[in-house]
Amino acid sequence: MENKEILAVIEENSPDVDIPDPRIVERALQKIRQYQAVVQKQLIAGVDYGTVPGTAGKGTLFKPGAEKLLRIHGLVDTYEVVEKIEDWDKGIFYYFIKCILRDYKTGRIVSEGLGSCNSKENKYKWRWVTEKELPQNVDKNALSKKTVNGQYGNFILYKLENDDIFSQVNTIQKMAKKACIIRCSSVCMQTVIYFYARYR
Repeated sequence: MENKEILAVIEENSPDVDIPDPRIVERALQKIRQYQAVVQKQLIAGVDYGTVPGTAGKGTLFKPGAEKLLRIHGLVDTYEVVEKIEDWDKGIFYYFIKCILRDYKTGRIVSEGLGSCNSKENKYKWRWVTEKELPQNVDKNALSKKTVNGQYGNFILYKLENDDIFSQVNTIQKMAKKACIIRCSSVCMQTVIYFYARYR
């Protein structure tokens, strides 16, 4: 089949949609690049954004960066606890929080995001201790362990169940709040970029 015939078949069977003018698309992309360049100058690597171990080197927006972006765009964050579990007998704590972003001047809701954290997550359920910190009745050979490179050479850490989760309740609450503000800010920035490219 000739190219002209192929194009005729495609045109005949294609849905009736408007394809944007390539010049309009290019202008929109250029505006997005300009916007990103302006925002990038305001963020500090390692403070506002960076990589988190175990995330395959993907860039992550940190809480200070999210808060900075909100202030740049005149947004105020408020929070609602959607669901929570506080079992002080079993040491189980769970917080599911919604972040709401509002325009500072109008009070209009711009974006919402959800985040959660609980005491069963690895970083709260377990703790790593040195051999000297192990309880006397614990067999170190039965524990998971890892070798860490310290200031004075390598040493071994042992994995124990966290027996003091109660001192981390406030941290768990803050991490749930952090998760939802970052997610909410990311969604909001995507929306801002879209409207900047489309209407500026």
